[in-house]
Amino acid sequence: MSEFVSTRTGPFIIDNSGDDRKVVHHLRDWCVTGTQLDVATGTFEIGGLLSVRDEWPRTKNIRILMGTDVSLRTKAAFEQALNQITQTLDQSLESQKRRDDFLEGVDAVVEALKSKKIDCRV
Repeated sequence: MSEFVSTRTGPFIIDNSGDDRKVVHHLRDWCVTGTQLDVATGTFEIGGLLSVRDEWPRTKNIRILMGTDVSLRTKAAFEQALNQITQTLDQSLESQKRRDDFLEGVDAVVEALKSKKIDCRV
């Protein structure tokens, strides 16, 4: 694989309209160790990342701006990631509550907010 070095200072727009150079080929070249990859796409399919599974982990980070149209496979992957993050945060809060008396009673405050016993506005 050849390393890609861009001399451009602005965005570089590509699509799959040409037979000789598809988006996946550009993605492979742009996944350079320690770089940030910014992608804007109307439709995102997790298969795009899977097709460069050996290359994308080398990047420092990837930012993807996507439209609302995603495949069921992509939606399921996002939901799985969100569930795992939520579980980790919940476990962290519960662990902290056991160590910090100040956090005791958080559940009661949340319930009071839900039931409008405590009313807050911004």
